[in-house]
Amino acid sequence: MKLQRKITLVLNIKPGEGRLVGLLFMLYFFMGVAYSFTQATAFPLFLLTFSSHDLPWVYMTNAVVVMVITFAYIKLGNRLSFSTLLSGNIIFLFLVISAFRFGLGLDSNRWVIFGLPVLFQILINFGNLAFWSLAGRLLNVRQGKRLFGLVGGGQWAAIILTGLLIPLIVTRVGINNLLIISAGSMFCVFAILSILTRTFSDQLDTLEMDVTRPISQSTTRKPLTLYIVLIFGLVILWWIAYYFIDNIFYGQLALQFPNEEQLAGFMGFYLSGQAFLILVINTFFTGSILNRFGVRVGLLILPIGLIAITASTVFIDTLLNVAGILFLLAVMSKLINMALGFSIDLSTQNVIYQPLPPQQRARTKTMADGIIQPLGNGLAGLMLLILTTVLALNTVQLSYILLLIVACWLVVVILINRAYPGMLRKALAKRHLEDTDLSISDETSVNVLIQELQNPHPGVVIYALKTLETVEQESLRHAIPSLLVHSSAEVRQQALECVERLHMTSALNPLQERIQKESDPAVVGILLRTLSALAGADSADILIRYIHDPNPQIRTGAVIGLLRDCGIEGVLAAGTTLLEIAKADDPEQRKLAAHIIGELGISSFYAPLIPLLNDEQREVRRVAIWAAKQVRNPNLIPQVVGTLEDPALRGLTAIALGSWGEEILTELFHIFDHGDLEEESLATLIDVIGR
Repeated sequence: MKLQRKITLVLNIKPGEGRLVGLLFMLYFFMGVAYSFTQATAFPLFLLTFSSHDLPWVYMTNAVVVMVITFAYIKLGNRLSFSTLLSGNIIFLFLVISAFRFGLGLDSNRWVIFGLPVLFQILINFGNLAFWSLAGRLLNVRQGKRLFGLVGGGQWAAIILTGLLIPLIVTRVGINNLLIISAGSMFCVFAILSILTRTFSDQLDTLEMDVTRPISQSTTRKPLTLYIVLIFGLVILWWIAYYFIDNIFYGQLALQFPNEEQLAGFMGFYLSGQAFLILVINTFFTGSILNRFGVRVGLLILPIGLIAITASTVFIDTLLNVAGILFLLAVMSKLINMALGFSIDLSTQNVIYQPLPPQQRARTKTMADGIIQPLGNGLAGLMLLILTTVLALNTVQLSYILLLIVACWLVVVILINRAYPGMLRKALAKRHLEDTDLSISDETSVNVLIQELQNPHPGVVIYALKTLETVEQESLRHAIPSLLVHSSAEVRQQALECVERLHMTSALNPLQERIQKESDPAVVGILLRTLSALAGADSADILIRYIHDPNPQIRTGAVIGLLRDCGIEGVLAAGTTLLEIAKADDPEQRKLAAHIIGELGISSFYAPLIPLLNDEQREVRRVAIWAAKQVRNPNLIPQVVGTLEDPALRGLTAIALGSWGEEILTELFHIFDHGDLEEESLATLIDVIGR
């Protein structure tokens, strides 16, 4: 058990998450096994039956088949529950793999072999769609940011392991039978998926594909902006370059390994090394590079690396004309494209969608993945078909074309890098970044946020302030003094709350200076609380001056600060004042007392709430119920339950009782059995117990 706790601590798995994370990891692991064995079957058989010059036909077929199946998937998604759709997806993949294995055993299997690379693409697209849509439902945004990398590592762990085993397995069972292992892996995926869908059915049983509705209804209504066109251009060029590199790689591979077992063995080792490199880069480099250098560098690394390796291919062939070196360069080009493309570049591409409004962001991403990417695949196939079949270009001549494609890609990246900060500023001005689950910790975004702290619009400043609090606290510390004297009281208030949350002791002197000059009562109240949080008992003398202030906001801040942070001296000074307010004849004063107790949220300070929960004034009882919810002392349960007798407060009371959780069930059962509640109050109490 100690070892298990250490492992969960290292992996940042919180209590209650272990089983879910383990099941998701194993599900993606077995998907990775299926990917690896299918790829090791598909391309060696294809290259030895056809040739790399026939791959463009595969790319165009991929584009058509994937789009047709995607369309069917969307239609089914509008009719089936999510778990049914997911199970059907995996069963479909299992049956298709099994059908291909059966087809390989036929005497006339040429077209089956042609379809193997298409099978691999279908498996990748719809396997990943199933896994990530499932993970997105079962893990909330906070969990996702912490655990997506861990559960996603299941695929790469499987490919590393199986890649090393494939050379041994293929010599014993034959290349055709690798598909049996793939089908068996998909059966394991289905078994794990069944456990997940049964265990978490409440989270999964809803109609799928809500995100597709805006595609059919809204995407044609709004004109495409230049920024979105650049994103689509990047996606198209990315995938055209990908398939050019793919074609060059497999062409050199077929020349180097004329035997299917040798070719499959090399593919196994290559896939293992590729997966290991992607795992290392994602684990140790992607986050730090994006955080340090941002979108500007993240988008440039891959095209610059490809230009360097492609230019080397052209240069070496021109001067040396050595086939072995061309093979190594083709392998390096493919390895760089995969390792950087599915780590740093992919993560950076996710960031560039961030300045778009939420609905437009979802539509644009879905269009890019579901329409633009297949379009790029088909276009790449058509270009390669013309270049290799009609014009009969060789590897090096294709490399010249690839250089031109990557150069265009680089131009689009430069244009996106120029447009991104401006788009981000517009998004901040309209606060389109709210509720996003995308990263905003890259250097470019952080610099824009720092600049926006000087924006004349308070809403923009507050959003930038809150975002910087989570991603770049050091820069925020330097900006706080200027925010404390901002013309907007709301900005000053938010800045003070930030200082308190981050416990910025460096702001202590500016706070003490600001007390004498601040004119807004709400800001003064928060300032007093913040001062007490930073200085503790040393601030008691200052806060005592304000405990009898006629303004309730100022008095609240002073009393809370004294009781919460200033020790015995504070309790003695403010405790008497709080009790006096709680017993005052004025109901507004009693409401203030309840509010202060709720803001304190200290369980041991529950006693003054007992008479306030029985107060003759409904509004006093309303605030007292809220305060009891914050204090969460079980001794208040009978009084809180008593407020169910007021129909106007019944809903609020039910929420307050529900917030306690199972710890108060015994007390509620006792009240239910022995209390003297009206029928409607008892019905509400039953509902609370049921929840």
